Amino acid sequence: MKRFAFPLERVRQWRSLQVDLEFTRLQKLFDDRAHLDQYAAELERQVRKAEYRFAAAVAAGNGVDGGQLSRLDDFHIYANRQRHLLTAQREEIDRSEEHTSELQSH
Repeated sequence: MKRFAFPLERVRQWRSLQVDLEFTRLQKLFDDRAHLDQYAAELERQVRKAEYRFAAAVAAGNGVDGGQLSRLDDFHIYANRQRHLLTAQREEIDRSEEHTSELQSH
């Protein structure tokens, strides 16, 4: 009868490669999340800046016309859409991270 040979080293190498690939994928998810967080912070800075400029113009008595109000409102609508998109992208990243963590635990 032929002796059973199990190439344990090849299995270890294959598993090591899997772990490296998953680690790379997880690192990309962390990088993606960091970029989303940076974009979200910049968006919030821009919203505060627009509101401050508007309030400063009103406080200085420069008068505000309907066009300025409309542009500020349009910017708020844009910012809210971007917030919703960022939330959806973060949730997608969270699901991917959870899936990656589950794979690594097996």
